[in-house]
Amino acid sequence: MRKNLYAVAALTLVVAVAPACATKKFVRTEVGAVNGKVDTLSTSLEETQDRTRQNETRITAVDAKTDAAGRSANEARTAAADARLAADTVATATKEVDARLSGRVNGVEIAARRLIY
Repeated sequence: MRKNLYAVAALTLVVAVAPACATKKFVRTEVGAVNGKVDTLSTSLEETQDRTRQNETRITAVDAKTDAAGRSANEARTAAADARLAADTVATATKEVDARLSGRVNGVEIAARRLIY
């Protein structure tokens, strides 16, 4: 009875463990498929890293252009403010000269009329 029990236990153990062993062909096939996927992902990762580097370079160039445009805009604003101030000064001076000439012209006209009378 003990021999039968040992035999059944050994047979059960062999039946349970035997399918768990992998053949060399199965391992090569599975490892080859995994290696192919890893190679594909490595290539894809390298391409993505290259694109990221290119984008960082472009972003840096755009930032530099934006800073330059901002400085140009500030310079233009300052120049426009200076031009406005100069125009206002000229307009004020023109009004003063116009007022003086109007008085003299009116004064001359009045004097000329008096002489005529």
